[in-house]
Amino acid sequence: VFLDARTVAVGQGYRTNAEGIRQLRAILGDGVDEVIAVPLPHWNGPDDVLHLMSLVSPIDIDLLGYDDVVIDEPGLTLPHPHWAQRAFVLVPLAEIAADRVIGGVSVRDALARVDASGIERLPRPAGQ
Repeated sequence: VFLDARTVAVGQGYRTNAEGIRQLRAILGDGVDEVIAVPLPHWNGPDDVLHLMSLVSPIDIDLLGYDDVVIDEPGLTLPHPHWAQRAFVLVPLAEIAADRVIGGVSVRDALARVDASGIERLPRPAGQ
């Protein structure tokens, strides 16, 4: 989550660990001044917490594929090499950009090829 134009806050927990946050810092590079790791609450352990990629945000879409840019360098590969195999990425992305084409494959087509049976939308809190 961008707190301002140069500061990012990212949740740290079981699935988004210090290494994941280090990699995010490397990807963002000089684009930000500070990456703040915020401890994520959990309920019953590792299965009850979010992962850095559990929610699709505008930066996630950019990291999955930025226009038609292809980059294959240490620390950054675009499009992401496994985006089309990850139901946790494809299900929410299909809700907002099913026709988006990344690396020559539409989000809709990629979603049709994966098992998304374990992915479900969390209920909205009352009043939202």
